[in-house]
Amino acid sequence: MQDVFKNNIIMDFYYFEVAAEFAARREDRRHYIVGAAGIRKDGVLVVSRNSPTHNVNPDIHAEARLCDKLTPSSVVYVARWLRGGGYANARPCAACEARLRAVGVKRVYYIKSFDQGPLENNYGVLKLR
Repeated sequence: MQDVFKNNIIMDFYYFEVAAEFAARREDRRHYIVGAAGIRKDGVLVVSRNSPTHNVNPDIHAEARLCDKLTPSSVVYVARWLRGGGYANARPCAACEARLRAVGVKRVYYIKSFDQGPLENNYGVLKLR
């Protein structure tokens, strides 16, 4: 079986785009929205986005909402998409990081800073296992 987690910048970019595009589909007035894409060990792609509220409750974060769809050894990509276009910092909060670790996620890739996308090697990696 082909390793679905082989590190490849083109695939990394693709998964960041999936997360951002899924998040952007929701009608929302906030200036940003967060999407998460997870690749399970069996190769299935699952997606989630944050809930459309300004509440800081971590249960509504895209990463937390994705956890119910993941299996151990999954890999997650998190993208924050600005309404005017472009990426922004999307590192998971401590509560979401703990939840992802509890589910057994291997790695979390996230956009690190404003105005640059993943092709500029502008992403960080959390190794959870």
